[in-house]
Amino acid sequence: MENTTPWMDRAVALLGTSEVAGSVDNPTIVQFFAEVGQDWIKDDETAWCAAFAGTMLKRSGYSIPVGIETVRARAYNETVGTKVTTPKYGDIVLLNYGNKGVIDHVSFYVEDLGNGLVKCLGGNQSDKVKYSNFKKEDIVGYYRPNPVRREEAQVPQIQTRIPTAPTQAPEQKEGSQASLLVRFLKWLISLIS
Repeated sequence: MENTTPWMDRAVALLGTSEVAGSVDNPTIVQFFAEVGQDWIKDDETAWCAAFAGTMLKRSGYSIPVGIETVRARAYNETVGTKVTTPKYGDIVLLNYGNKGVIDHVSFYVEDLGNGLVKCLGGNQSDKVKYSNFKKEDIVGYYRPNPVRREEAQVPQIQTRIPTAPTQAPEQKEGSQASLLVRFLKWLISLIS
């Protein structure tokens, strides 16, 4: 059976990853910023829930926001997923703690616990990667991650055949740059032969 939420496997593998107190920074958390294109952030005190979510999605071949938005929780919406009303395991969850009117956290949906709570897995939840319970009233929306489209992936094209020289040069107008170049190359070759 195909794994439809590979980012969750990656997130689970990082459970317990936490900030380091003091002037030392956890290199794993700093790497999350680098992997989403924000390598100028060199500490683990900067809010990193979005960098964690983006890294898990990117490593799994799924879309992430572009530019500085990769480290903003609010950007993990329609730009990276399809809005859904009934969440499934692994869906993106955007949260607004305490009705401040600002989306200030992103996490991944695990399950509905009943009693108005949902269980989520995310980064920077009490300064670590962990499962946390959130009030449904604080949830702004659920988004199902979109796989990266082929044109977004920017996979380098590898030439599979060696080009061959044409057997006959195309006709050139006398005095054109191409014509002058051909004459020059013929003269150069005659000197070498």
